[in-house]
Amino acid sequence: MVRKNEKFASDSILGIQIDNNICFKCIRVYKNGFTCDAFSEGIPREILNGSFDHRKNHPDDNGLKFKLNEFFAGED
Repeated sequence: MVRKNEKFASDSILGIQIDNNICFKCIRVYKNGFTCDAFSEGIPREILNGSFDHRKNHPDDNGLKFKLNEFFAGED
């Protein structure tokens, strides 16, 4: 069941659409894919679903933005 007021994707993995997700190309993301150095309690939905570009500052990111993992360098 998805609650309407969920802030983080980890609150309910079911029901989230992960499109245009840059998190998996970020050097800061943890293996679970739903937390990272910037969001240790859970990456916000708007970043996971691509509606917020985390190459820009997010109010809850503790000053840490997306940083490309060198493995993905050169990809469009």
